[in-house]
Amino acid sequence: MLVIPASLSRGIKPTRDLGGNRWPSTPPRSTFAPDLAEAVRAPDRGSPAIGHSPALEILAEELRRSDCLTTRIITPCDQPPFLRVVHLDAGQLAEDVRTDGANYLWSWGEPIAPLNAPDFAAAEVARVLTPQGR
Repeated sequence: MLVIPASLSRGIKPTRDLGGNRWPSTPPRSTFAPDLAEAVRAPDRGSPAIGHSPALEILAEELRRSDCLTTRIITPCDQPPFLRVVHLDAGQLAEDVRTDGANYLWSWGEPIAPLNAPDFAAAEVARVLTPQGR
């Protein structure tokens, strides 16, 4: 029988139990029934005004017509949602568009266009995020 001194055994993980059975290298995945997973999902913390923005959805639809931009509505916890717009060929060209109830806003708070002009707002965002010559 091999005896390893305690000073040398630090950091060594046994791979077999006392009965000689091999231990798995990774713990088994926990499995939840789909209905249980739904039951433990965190509750929606936002009110409908915070968690949902039809104006951003309309703007996202307008921007998706461009073949070089992608969009995603992001809803941070306890904050109003915003629309992240990213240029597909140049990921560093991105902008977060918000609303204030009357206007679409650039990330720094300057108005882009009124909410009733999503086509104009989409054209402005696309103009800013599209490199010259493309």
